[in-house]
Amino acid sequence: MPIFIIKNNPGLQNPIVFSEDDLRHIKKSLRVKLGEELLVTDNQGALAAFKVTALDPLCGELGAVKTQVAPKDLTVCLPLIEQKNLEWAVQKLTELNVAKVQLLSTERTQKNILSSAKWERLLSVAENAQKQCLRAYPLQLQPVKALQEIKFSDFDFCVAGFIADHSQELPRDLGQHQKIAVLVGPEGGFTDSEMSYLLEQGVVATNLGLTVLRSETAAIVLADRVLLH
Repeated sequence: MPIFIIKNNPGLQNPIVFSEDDLRHIKKSLRVKLGEELLVTDNQGALAAFKVTALDPLCGELGAVKTQVAPKDLTVCLPLIEQKNLEWAVQKLTELNVAKVQLLSTERTQKNILSSAKWERLLSVAENAQKQCLRAYPLQLQPVKALQEIKFSDFDFCVAGFIADHSQELPRDLGQHQKIAVLVGPEGGFTDSEMSYLLEQGVVATNLGLTVLRSETAAIVLADRVLLH
């Protein structure tokens, strides 16, 4: 059963009020019965069980409120690729419990902006994935920036996935870094000038394997490697 986000209710301290969409989902899709429990969150880490005591209107009893561990402060810089692949990547990065996704434009991205409709669609994909994987924190999806607009000095460690003679393994002490960014290029990868720029900024280059990965696959692989350190 998915988690339900109760907005504007920090710490779940106020009466639980479900959105109209959630109410329809609870009654028509899930067909929740009396005595069943729903999982609710304030979208800021608070988590609790909600035991249904009445159906029309929906009422219940809130159990003990717990705090979920916050996601590791990992930002995945994801290039503007084909929309369906972008949505898939956002969904899977949410499931991996990545904290942030920074949308990225580079020299080889086929577009540099995202329409408002596609942006809203990405937000919806991220929220639905959050509900399904029971995250009590939202994925922070950040609007498009050009590669040169990223402030690498804001991070403790930055790593980019691309094939290069100077690529290296991830450091053993990676887990000690608090704020990390990972970057992957679009179809065709980063250009030589972009690779040079990244290295000048102190970004570590790492090889993701013997085969060429699609951008969305590379983002998942690299994020997972960082999270497992």
